[in-house]
Amino acid sequence: MSNHEWNWLAAGADGFSSPRWGEAPARKVGVSIGVDDETTLTVGNNTFTFYLTPGHTPGTLSVMFKAVEKDDANDGATHKAILWGGTGLNYGPDVPRIKAYTESAAKMRRLALVENIDVFLSNHPKRDGSDKKFAEINKSAIAIDSAENAENNPFVVGKETVMSAFDMLYHCTTAQMIKAGG
Repeated sequence: MSNHEWNWLAAGADGFSSPRWGEAPARKVGVSIGVDDETTLTVGNNTFTFYLTPGHTPGTLSVMFKAVEKDDANDGATHKAILWGGTGLNYGPDVPRIKAYTESAAKMRRLALVENIDVFLSNHPKRDGSDKKFAEINKSAIAIDSAENAENNPFVVGKETVMSAFDMLYHCTTAQMIKAGG
């Protein structure tokens, strides 16, 4: 989680606890880690960059990373992916949070443009259709193992579609902000 989220929870202002979900997590010294905006984590040959994208919660994180379709001696098609961490306005007409969500969508759209991101993922697989995309790959045995077959990969939606997704998030939350009186 983000350090911002840990601090928010520690202050007792979680704003989303529900009997369905159980208690909010508690930070364990020496065990729990937190990240800040633009923190990076390198695992093998891949670097994950975390971005603070408040709105869904005050400390929501989104993650940018490299996605390689096939890595046989690094000759596979390489894409840039963004995992949008804050799908949904789950807190009612809270204008400051809606505004933060709107600003986060604009921030990620700018990043998508600069970084040429062509894969958009949501933290909820039914929101971005990941569940159906995996089923499509498994059902039709699509060969997504080379640059020549990149157009067959349902996860590679293209740079314009990624930017359009963030445009949609921006415009929908702007409308919600206006509706809420902001």
